[in-house]
Amino acid sequence: MKKVLQCLWENNLYLKPKKCKFYKEKVEYLGMVIEEGQISMGKEICMGIQDWPTPKMVKQVRGFLGFGNFY
Repeated sequence: MKKVLQCLWENNLYLKPKKCKFYKEKVEYLGMVIEEGQISMGKEICMGIQDWPTPKMVKQVRGFLGFGNFY
C-alpha cells in the first residue's frame, strides 16, 4: 500500500478518504467480486444471466452472447 500511495503522491493524484477501503479481503467493483487470487461475477450478474428471457430473434441471441461473453 505504501508503494501505491507513494506513486499517487509523485504524480499529484489524490484520494477521497471516504471512498477508500483498505485491507479488505473481498471487494465488489463494477459487478465483479475481487478476492485474493480470483475474480468472480457478483450475484446481480448471475441473476441477470439466469433471468434472461429466451431469445427469439438473432439480434436477441447476439445481445445475450455479448452480455455473457463480457462476464
